[in-house]
Amino acid sequence: MRRNFFFAFILLLWIPGSDLQADVQKKVTAYIKDNADDPRGYQIVKFGKVEKFLTNYRMTNEFAGLVEIGLWYKDLNDPQKAFAILDTIAAHEKKFVPQQYGWKIYHKYRLKNSLGLLKLYEDTFFVNKRLSVILRDTISLHYITN
Repeated sequence: MRRNFFFAFILLLWIPGSDLQADVQKKVTAYIKDNADDPRGYQIVKFGKVEKFLTNYRMTNEFAGLVEIGLWYKDLNDPQKAFAILDTIAAHEKKFVPQQYGWKIYHKYRLKNSLGLLKLYEDTFFVNKRLSVILRDTISLHYITN
């Protein structure tokens, strides 16, 4: 019995698991190629390390609703109620418990634009737990002169 358990344990160690870094990189690469003007011009420069992406209070519908109400009071020239809404937002933000939404990864790459010019992009991609790319946040864009 111990021998069977030992072999089962060794087998579990031997079976390759999912490589999150590689999976996220594949999804980001596929996203870029699906959305590029010229996907054949895509060149990987660098991928960063995959990091956890946590939710925050400002991502919630409650936050968006309170901001909307606060702006409404501001437009009505009722600063007292607008500031009360800000206090409510601050209190809710302190109590908020972040949860993992997915992962984020930094990616530097070259891509041809619609004119055929290579551009250097530096983006952070956000991927949910189902490994769907949900957002691309562009840091900066640079034209390649060489």
